[in-house]
Amino acid sequence: GSGDDSEDPETARLPLGAAVDHSLQPADPRRNTTQSGVAAHTGVLKLRGLPFSASKEHLVDWFAHLPIAPLQPDAIHIVMGYDGRPTGMAFAEFASPQDAHTAMAMHRGMMGARYVELFPSSRAEATQTATGTY
Repeated sequence: GSGDDSEDPETARLPLGAAVDHSLQPADPRRNTTQSGVAAHTGVLKLRGLPFSASKEHLVDWFAHLPIAPLQPDAIHIVMGYDGRPTGMAFAEFASPQDAHTAMAMHRGMMGARYVELFPSSRAEATQTATGTY
């Protein structure tokens, strides 16, 4: 037969969708940050660069002049290293995200001879760090 090659039209037209399917999935690496809202204020701040002598009371006093609800000592977690000594890092949970935002005014503020950096954090990060799973 002369008409053999046109016998099965299905093989003639390849489904174009099959070739481009894999490229339709979003390859946006930032897409997982939207659910956790990394940069959004949750009320928790991470403090870095603390003097090793800094206590919870020092931190309460350090933020005391700000127009926010007083920071509670039990809302502060000073991170200790494996040797049991302070790492210079702490987490502080403020009464509200707005308070945490206001407290960011203390970023790079001096405590003793050191300047302290503040970063928006989360309770999850504080818990992970406290349990040493970071």
